[in-house]
Amino acid sequence: MTLEEMKAVAAKADQIQSKLRLLEQAEERLALVNKFGKEGQVWRPLLCLKEGERWGGRSVDIAIDIPFGVIQQQAVDAVKRIKRELVLLGYQA
Repeated sequence: MTLEEMKAVAAKADQIQSKLRLLEQAEERLALVNKFGKEGQVWRPLLCLKEGERWGGRSVDIAIDIPFGVIQQQAVDAVKRIKRELVLLGYQA
């Protein structure tokens, strides 16, 4: 094995290790989303527009409910995407 081949293998191993860390984070996020959903919680992000002339000199808060299914699907998609990237890198569990 040449030095260039060893460097290529090391770079690929680093990429796989990085993706494995991302996969672990994504799976943890999915577990938290599922736990949050089972508790009946609702995602309600809040957008705060600071004081300005457009709003009569006052701040405006906008809250939007996001359905659990949307958040859960995003978390599932993230896990699937990372697993697909690992397969493309040649990783086998």
